Amino acid sequence: ACMEMSEDTMSSIDVLPLLALTALVLEDALIAGDTKIWLQVYRSSKTTAVMDRGIAESFLVRLVHTVTRRLSMLASDLPASWHESAAQAMLNGSPSDALTTLMHSVWTHAMDSESVGFARLFARLLAGILSLSSASTTDAEMWVRTGMRMRPPHTPLACAILSATRTHAYDSPSHERWRNEIAANLSGVPPARANTDGVNGLQMLRCAAAPWSAGRALIPTQRAVFVLQGLQRWITSDDDLSETVFALLASVLTEFAPVVQSVPGRHLDLMLDVVEENMHAVDLDEDTGWPTLYLTLGLLNTLYDLRTHEHVRDTIEQHGHALQDALRDAFLGACIHASASRGTPNDVQDASMVLLTELVDMHVPSSRFASPEDQEVLTKLVCTPSTNRQLQVAALRMLGAATHERVREQVVEISLGSLSTSSAPELNASLVSSLKKAIALTPALWEEVEDDRSTVFSFLLQWLAVLDHFVEASLPLRTVFASELQTLLPTQLLPSVFVLISGVPRDVPALDGLRYALDEVDVAQLTPASVPALQGLAAHVYYRTLVHVPTQVRDWWMSLRDRQLSMRVAHFTSRFCTPVLAERELRHLRDPAALSRLQDESMSVRILASNEVVATYTVDEHPMEIGVRLPSDYPLHGVEIRDLKRVGVSEAQWRAWLLAVQQLLSGRNGLILDALTLFKKNAEAKFQGYEGAECAICYSIISPTDQSLPTKPCRTCKHKFHGSCLFKWVSTSGASTCPLCRSIL
Repeated sequence: ACMEMSEDTMSSIDVLPLLALTALVLEDALIAGDTKIWLQVYRSSKTTAVMDRGIAESFLVRLVHTVTRRLSMLASDLPASWHESAAQAMLNGSPSDALTTLMHSVWTHAMDSESVGFARLFARLLAGILSLSSASTTDAEMWVRTGMRMRPPHTPLACAILSATRTHAYDSPSHERWRNEIAANLSGVPPARANTDGVNGLQMLRCAAAPWSAGRALIPTQRAVFVLQGLQRWITSDDDLSETVFALLASVLTEFAPVVQSVPGRHLDLMLDVVEENMHAVDLDEDTGWPTLYLTLGLLNTLYDLRTHEHVRDTIEQHGHALQDALRDAFLGACIHASASRGTPNDVQDASMVLLTELVDMHVPSSRFASPEDQEVLTKLVCTPSTNRQLQVAALRMLGAATHERVREQVVEISLGSLSTSSAPELNASLVSSLKKAIALTPALWEEVEDDRSTVFSFLLQWLAVLDHFVEASLPLRTVFASELQTLLPTQLLPSVFVLISGVPRDVPALDGLRYALDEVDVAQLTPASVPALQGLAAHVYYRTLVHVPTQVRDWWMSLRDRQLSMRVAHFTSRFCTPVLAERELRHLRDPAALSRLQDESMSVRILASNEVVATYTVDEHPMEIGVRLPSDYPLHGVEIRDLKRVGVSEAQWRAWLLAVQQLLSGRNGLILDALTLFKKNAEAKFQGYEGAECAICYSIISPTDQSLPTKPCRTCKHKFHGSCLFKWVSTSGASTCPLCRSIL
C-alpha cells in the first residue's frame, strides 16, 4: 500500500508511524535476507515474480527519506517546552498537539503489545525528533526521567528511551543514574531468574551503552565489578541459562572489558569462558546462531585489542589453546554451514564470517587444521559453488597452509628414507575426485547469470588448492604429483583457462595481461560475478601451472590441432608469462641461500642479461662451462642447454651430463637451480679423489694437452699419469721407466 501512495498521502502525519514501521520491517528483512518479507511489504501490482534486493533497498531509501522529511517539518518549529510536556504526556495520557498525540499512540501500542516492534518504532521516532529539533541535553533528560518513572517498568520502552537518548544525554546525571540503577538491580538477580529478570537487565544495559565512537564507560569500574560477580554466580550455578542470556552476556561484557581490564580477579576469565562456551555451543542452523556468534566474536576481538595491558595479555595466554580450539570449531562449523547452503549470506552472516576469518587468520596456526577430518571440511567448501566468498577463500588459505606443512614433512621423510607405504605422497584425494567430476568450461558460461558464476570461481579455487601441493615439494615429490594430473591438465584445466582468458568476440573482451600481476592475486578481493576478476584468476592459475608443471603444458600445447588456440596460447604465454617466469627462475638463483649451496671454490654461477645462466666448474685452474638459456616463449619451448667448454671428461660422458640436465628441466619440471645442482654433483663425483693426485710429469690434474684426467697408473707405485704426458716422457727420455719409482712401465 505504501508503494502506491501519492506524495501528498505519504506526507500526512497520520501515516507517518505506518511508513516508519514499514521501513523497520523492510530493514530487518534486508539484514536477514528474508525475501518472503520483501514480498509481503511490497505488494505492487507490477510485481509478478521474486522481488529484487535492489528494488527493496530503493523502496527503503524512499521510505526513510519520506519519514525524515515529514518528521523534520514537524520537529523544526517545536516550542521550547515541548520535550518536557510531551515526555510527561506519555505517563499521564494527556497529549496537547499532533506530534505528541502520535508519540503517545505509539507508546500505548508498545505498552499493549507483546512485540518489540512498536517500542523500536518509538525509539526511531524519538531519536529523529531529538536530532531534527536540535534538542539540548536538558530536553533529552526529560525523556530519561519519564523512562525511570515507568511503573511497572516496561523493558522494551525502557530500552527504546535509553537507545534514543544516549547520543544527547549520555553524560547527563539522569542517564548515568539510570544506568547505575539498572546495573545495581542486575547484580542482585539470582541465577534462578537469570532467564527472565536477568535478560531484561542485560537488554537495558546493552541499549544504554554509548555509541562505539564515543569511547566512554558504561558504568564505573566498581559497579562493573559487582555486576560481574553476580554474572559469575549465574554461570557457576546449576540453573540452565538460555542462549539469549549467553548472547546478551557477550554484548554487555564487550562494554565491561575496557572498564575492568586492570582490575585483579577472575573477571577476564569469566569473559573468556563465555566466549568459549558460546562458540562451542552455537548452532548456525538456528536463527539466533549467527547473531550470537557475531556478538561473541566482538567480545573476543575487544579482548585481543586490550592485550597491551599485561593482565589481559597473561589471561589470554592462559586460555590460548582453548581459544584456538573455539575459533577453529566455529570456523569449521561455518564452513559446514556454507557447504550445505546455496543461499546468499545475510548481513549478519557476512559480518560474522568477515570477523571470524580475521580472528582465525591472526590467532589460529594452520597446524590446528592438520587433521584429516578438518581438511575434509575445508576441501568440501572449496569444492562447493558458494556465495560465501569470504569464508571459501579463507578455507582455501587454511587448506593451503596445511598442505604446505604436510608436504614439508614428506620431503624430510623422503630424504631420510623413512616414508612408509601408508603415507605415500599423493594429491588431496577429495580435490582430485571433485575435479574429475567437473566438466571443461565452454564459451557458453558467459551467458549464465552473474550469480551462477560461483561454479567457475570454485573450479579455479580447486585448482589453486591442487597446485599448492607443488610449492614446498622437492623434485621427486613434484614428479609424483604431476603424474596424477596427466589427464586432468590437458582435458580440463588448460582448455578451460583459455576459454576464460579469451572471452567472446564482440561480447566479452579478452584479458589484457598487462593490467594484472599474474604471479600475485589477492583472491579475497575478487568478485566472482565480475568478468575481469574471473579472467584474472584464470590467468593466475595458468601462470601457477606453468611454474609447477611446465612439461605438461608444453606437451598439451604441442599436441593442439586448433591453430587459432595454439596461436592464442603462444601469444599470451610469451608476452605476459615468460618474462615473469624468467624473472622467477633467476630470482631463485640470486637467493643467497641457493647461491651458498651452488657456489664454492670450485663452482661459480653468472647470470647474463639475455635470460642465460653460465655455470663454471673449475678443476686445477681449468674451467668447464655449461650455459642454460630460457627461450622467448618459455616453457612452451624447452630450456636450451649450451655446451660451452669441456675439460677432464670424455665426449660421451659430457653428452650424458648435458642430456641429464636437459631431461631434468624438460621432462621432470625441474628448476634451473635443480639442473645446476645436478651438474655440480656430477662434476664432484667425477673429480672426487683427485685432490693431491696430480700427474708427476705435468704437475696438473687436467692435462694441458687434451684436458684429460690422469688415468694411466704405474703398476709398482700406483701413481697415475696423463696418457699424453706419459707418451711424451717415454718418447723424449728414451726410457720406459716410471718418472717416480723408476720401475719398468
